[in-house]
Amino acid sequence: MARFFVRLLISTLLVPFVFAFMLMPLIGLMATAVRGSGSIRASHPYVLFLGGIQIYFWGLWGAYCGSVATAYSSSPDVHRSLYYLIALGFCTAPIGWMAHKESVGDPGRGRDIQRGAVLYSIPAIVGFVTQARWPRALSPLYGWVLDWIV
Repeated sequence: MARFFVRLLISTLLVPFVFAFMLMPLIGLMATAVRGSGSIRASHPYVLFLGGIQIYFWGLWGAYCGSVATAYSSSPDVHRSLYYLIALGFCTAPIGWMAHKESVGDPGRGRDIQRGAVLYSIPAIVGFVTQARWPRALSPLYGWVLDWIV
């Protein structure tokens, strides 16, 4: 149980940094491309692309948490559901932490930030439940990473 907890804790602490380091260069490229065109409509394909990247990332994070819970749940010492419950908490923790940090910086946008956190949580929870319930269902999407990490 301790290895499971430490593994998810370290992963949860790293995920916001991986997310930021992945997304910031892409946002910079989008800003550079849109600035040159002078049209707001030029940003629509970039926004859709960035949205897709974020959905993929959080779905991958949920699938990772579900895979870790599935891998450790075969242990006879603790009830199986406890692993899934703890992993689900770790699955949504980085999203909640980032939303909290963002709302502290701009308290007037609290409701918008909460909505964004819920929208980010949806692909993570769907990825988690799908991976925990049907472990090979997400292999076409995330198998290349999960086989390497888990």
